[in-house]
Amino acid sequence: FRAFDLQETHAGYHTICRSVYGADKRELPIVDSALGEDGVDIWRDCIDPAVAEDISRRIDHAIVTTTPPNTTVPLNSSFRQDLSALLNGVLSPTRTAIIEAYLGCHFRVVQCQLYRTETSVFPHISFRWHRDMEPMAQLHIMLYLTPSGPDDPTTEFLTLAGTRRMASYGYAFPQFSERIMDLRDAIPDRQPLPKIWRPKLKAGDATVFGAPRILHRGLDGAGGTRDVMLINLLPSLVSWEADIPRFGCDHLFWEFGESNTLQTNPFALTLEPDKRFSGKPVNEWVINADLLPEVFG
Repeated sequence: FRAFDLQETHAGYHTICRSVYGADKRELPIVDSALGEDGVDIWRDCIDPAVAEDISRRIDHAIVTTTPPNTTVPLNSSFRQDLSALLNGVLSPTRTAIIEAYLGCHFRVVQCQLYRTETSVFPHISFRWHRDMEPMAQLHIMLYLTPSGPDDPTTEFLTLAGTRRMASYGYAFPQFSERIMDLRDAIPDRQPLPKIWRPKLKAGDATVFGAPRILHRGLDGAGGTRDVMLINLLPSLVSWEADIPRFGCDHLFWEFGESNTLQTNPFALTLEPDKRFSGKPVNEWVINADLLPEVFG
């Protein structure tokens, strides 16, 4: 697979994971989900609201210096352990089946991050419409630890259909400097605006979405605060539960120097912004928000 580009490399590994899963399971879980249809869904009551509120209070004490609009929360070993324990609730058997049906294989937790979003006078690049330049199979789960009302920071989405329509207009993976706030700036005259979905969430709810596949953007609200645990998933040869007992949970939190995802990540991700958008043409299947190239099956 090293002869392929990064997207094809991950797609090749994803194909192997699907083959191994199919040989083991014989058939995929039969799940009718909005994730599979639209590329985004809401999961209600992933954790108890009281647990979510307790973590939010701990964030108040953990943050020493804020960096609005987004502040990554420093985590000691105890905090990391407590956050890792939430995975069993978020990735319940039913939700695990939804993800396995979406991917066609097992998955693993590749990264977790705890952060706070606040209203800020400084714009952030993630507040413009974008798709993440990541492996096409990568899923993001945003576990809300605070409610998301009209004035609170949140994330809004297009569906796969809306994203593909925007791609047909030429708006798929723009350079950071070319991201737009208003989708109308990329839509031809007299064409309707795609449906924009802004879910209302309570503490303990989550959104799950294919960040490389659907257009989305953050909103910093009008004075509110959002606390979120971000959980990133990638395909795997084994179930997500197998990684934690074997490797522990520290490797899930990248902001710490001792983190080493090489043990559980088959290929290094290219994360640097200057390398994400190198000027090379993006593959058509990626632009079209496909999970895999057609030739990979």
